[in-house]
Parts: sequence; structure tokens; C-alpha cells
Amino acid sequence: MEEKAGKARESRQATIDELLQSFDLAVTLTANVPGWPKEYLTANAVLLPFIYKLLERFPELSLLTAYDELGAFLAFGLNGDKEEVKSFGLTLEDSPLGRLVDIDVYYLDEEKPAVLSRTDLGRGARSCFLCDDEAVICRRLERHAAPDLRTAFDSIYEAYLKELPFFERLATLAEAALWNELCRHYGFGTVTLNSKGSHRDMDVPLLLASIRVIGDGIRSLNETDVSSFDRLRQKGQAMEAAMFNATDGVNTHKGAIFHLLIATSAIYRRPELLHAETGLKTYIFALHEEIKEIAAPLLGELLAIDELADDEKVKLKGGLKSYVKYGHGGARQEAIRGYETLLKKWLPRFSAVPEIEPLLPEILERTWDTTTLERGGFGMLQTLRMMALRAGSKEDLAYLSAWCEEHDLTTGGSADLIGLLYYFYLIYTFRAALA
Repeated sequence: MEEKAGKARESRQATIDELLQSFDLAVTLTANVPGWPKEYLTANAVLLPFIYKLLERFPELSLLTAYDELGAFLAFGLNGDKEEVKSFGLTLEDSPLGRLVDIDVYYLDEEKPAVLSRTDLGRGARSCFLCDDEAVICRRLERHAAPDLRTAFDSIYEAYLKELPFFERLATLAEAALWNELCRHYGFGTVTLNSKGSHRDMDVPLLLASIRVIGDGIRSLNETDVSSFDRLRQKGQAMEAAMFNATDGVNTHKGAIFHLLIATSAIYRRPELLHAETGLKTYIFALHEEIKEIAAPLLGELLAIDELADDEKVKLKGGLKSYVKYGHGGARQEAIRGYETLLKKWLPRFSAVPEIEPLLPEILERTWDTTTLERGGFGMLQTLRMMALRAGSKEDLAYLSAWCEEHDLTTGGSADLIGLLYYFYLIYTFRAALA
């Protein structure tokens, strides 16, 4: 692990050096994660509010990203006064949630990279999560156990959520889920922090813009919006329009909007599931039944397609086209079934061991991915699913991900379900903050 961490640090420094060749400053944003592993959902989630704050304050920022053994890494290049930028970063760091992140400002000092410290601006050292001593001293002395520090880390994020209105809490977790979906080593043709995958029209900044408007859509929900499927559909159409406006017409998250709205509606209708004493099995089975009830109108819509004339059927797209040709309704069919596989199989396993890589082969194999189908046809989809079933190691996953890019395939449907899995997991993990 230490060898991989060392290589990650070297790569990060190379990114900083690269930015300083073109900009006055390189600003890095990382999670202040105690212990190992560095890769976990809360650590990634805490970064997102600060990404948006930095982009709002300095819209001219140039962004480079990576995901490695040290977690998510964001490096921004910009021209400006280093003290002014560092001062803004310290303002963010000194906020309650800011305790969980590090914002560093690098510049060239006699042609060598240097970092501007808190003490350079007359600020005191940062305090420990668990005591009033300096964090660096506690870390050096290994004064606190890693599990206790992780608990404190999560508690700070939970306290942040509690201060928000109900739908904004859900919006924050939905944004965190979509952001976390980008934080993985293998994208199988989709965009990640490490690669654009098979997409020439998408990158991380575009997806950040899309994630924000999706979050705004969930923030604006009210009781009427989630009261019926028709109202939910109207809200979804408005969110899709906002997404296309933010992305200049690129479909970044249409499937995710569909899944997240159904999930949000189910959570709103079953507030008793947000009590701290609710067990995972109760949460899963109640959501499964609630989602089937919400999505019931979709079944009638699929069945009605069978009655269409052939000249009408050929006009259908996406999951409806897939249903006509192959008998599978894509995302609609997952919802009709109450996300049975995701909730009853993947969520318990992920909750026990919150690592996505062991689940990736099954997710890719079990998902009827209409984005793969549209790009590569039925044969390539089936080949991908067969290869996924046989992927038993990191090397296999790396090969399969590269194979997708080589054949210009993308697995957007699987990515949407990973985002949904994260959403259900985060809601359950922080349910006490939502009750």
C-alpha cells in the first residue's frame, strides 16, 4: 500500500508541476481522511461543496483530476494573487465542514514549486477532529485510533446535513452519489476522474455542471411533486431540460434523473425508514415494495407498446426501442421490478464491505445497458456481459475497461445504477440526519 501511495504522491506532484508551467498558481483540493483506506464515499462526498465554491469564486479555473490510492485529487490552475487565493481557501477550511478538506496553494519560488502555509498568513494550525490539540501532533503521535477518527469524520458530515432543509439533504446526497460514481479506477467507457472514457463530448467539468442542476432539481421538490407518478414525470422532464441546457445538449444523466426521482419519492413516502433504529433489511424490503408501487404505471406503458402499429414502433428510442426489439425495457424495467437486484443483492453486500470493485463484474453482467446496446449492438452488449462475468481480478477489470474504450463502448446504464446504489447507501448511512 505504501508503495502505491508513494507513486500516487509522485503523480500528484507531477500534476502540480504541469499546472505551474501554464498558471501562476496550482490549487489542490483533497479530503482530510484519517487512516486507510483513503477511498470511501463520505471522503469523496465532502469535496463536492468546495469544488463548487472554488469554481464560483474563480470561474476561470482550469481543472485536472485523478483518483488513486490516496482518494480523489483535484488540481486547479489559475492566475492571481497567492495570498488572496489562500485566504479564500482558509475561509473554506475554517468552516465546520471545511475541517474535512485540505486546500493547498502552490506557486513557483525561484522556479521551484512551493506551498503557501496557514502560518504564512498568520493563521494557527488546524485542530484535531477529536481533541483541541494540533492535528499534526495527534497524527504524528498516533494518538487516536483510526476507527474513532472515521466516526468523527462522518459525524461532522452528518451535522452538516442536519442543518439543511429536507429536500436539500436528499439533493446533497444525490449529488454526492453521482460524484462518487466518477470516483473509481475503471469506467468501462464512462467518464471518471482518470479518463474521459469513450466520450469525446463529456469530461469532469461538464458532469459537475450536470450534477449541480440535478441537485437543484431535487432541492426544488415539494410534496406535490412526489405525490404521483405523473407529477414526478413532469419534474423529471424539467430536470432533463435543465441538464441539456447546462451541457449544451449532451445527455449526461438522463437515466440517473429517472432513477433518483423515483428513489427520492419512495424515501419521502416512507419517512419511518429514516429512523436510526431501522434495520437494513427493513429499509431494503420497504423501499422495494414502495418503488414497485410508484413505478406501476410504467408497466402499463410497456404493455401498450405491444398494441402500436409497426410504423409507430420504429420511432421509439432507448429503453422503449430495446423493449420492442429484445423484450427488455432497460431502466424502466429495473424500476418496475423495484430495483430488486440492486436493493436485495448489491446493497447488502456493499453495506457490509463498501467497495465497488468486487461488485463491478456482476453489475456489468446483470445490467441490460441500453447505452452499450446503442453504440455496439446486441452482440457487443452480450460480449461485454460475458467478459464481465469472467472478470475475477483487478487486471481483468482494467483489461475490460480498456476493451470498452478500444471498441468505443460506454456503460452508462451501469453507471446510473452505481449512482443509485450509492444514493440508497448514503441515505441509509446518514438516515438519522434525514429523520
